[in-house]
Formats: sequence, structure tokens, C-alpha cells
Amino acid sequence: MQLKEVEKILDKFGSYVIQQARLELAKQGKTKKSKRLSNSLYKDIKIYRDSIDLLLGGEDYLPFVDLGVKGKDPS
Repeated sequence: MQLKEVEKILDKFGSYVIQQARLELAKQGKTKKSKRLSNSLYKDIKIYRDSIDLLLGGEDYLPFVDLGVKGKDPS
């Protein structure tokens, strides 16, 4: 498989993951923070000599939301 093909597949996969994450955030509620987090999601593909990386990220608090942390006052 050529490097460009792998890059195209990773790009498509990254877009799918972000789309699914946005759908999950929308299900959780229409808060300002979930909207901000949804808008901050991104993907980046880094190509190196012997490898290729797909980086997915967002706001700093993304890992906490991913783990299900609701915050101080979850009501």
C-alpha cells in the first residue's frame, strides 16, 4: 500500500471518529461547554520517514468528558 493511500484512509477514519464524537456530545446535551468541545475537535496527520501518525484532539478537558466526569455539580 502506498503512503498516500494510507494517509487518505487515516484522514477518512479521523473524520469518522470526530463525526461520531460530535454525535455523542450532542446526545449528552446542548450546553455551551459541549458545543465548545464539539467545535474544538480536530485531526492532524503527521508523516515521518518510517511512520505516519493520526492525532485527534480538542479542548484540554476532553479526556475528562471521555471518562464520564460530570464536574462538581452534575445537575
